[in-house]
Amino acid sequence: MNATMIVGQVVLKTRIGKLQWEPTADPNEMIAAFGGGYVLRMAGPRALPMGDYPPTLSVETAGGQVVVSIAADDRATAGNAEEVGVLWEMIRCGGKSAEEAADEALSRLMEL
Repeated sequence: MNATMIVGQVVLKTRIGKLQWEPTADPNEMIAAFGGGYVLRMAGPRALPMGDYPPTLSVETAGGQVVVSIAADDRATAGNAEEVGVLWEMIRCGGKSAEEAADEALSRLMEL
């Protein structure tokens, strides 16, 4: 299993609009169905009494079985660990990086 490739593909497909992320009942989670039987689940960072949890991307079957889970601080994703956090920001900003979304908002403000 190549976690780096999974993260890279999810970032790419999110950026070009191929993945349709939808909110869940948890305001800190988003999901995107793909391939007719899989679901991507992106959980944002969480601060809990027993410790902080980084953004985490998981691939699940439609039945909810976790196939793989990749956390932003996971050493197995060494090259892409930071991209999991970037992915969370992209999903929250409609497929754009936080910087791109901020630039777009600034442009709209300047047009007023």
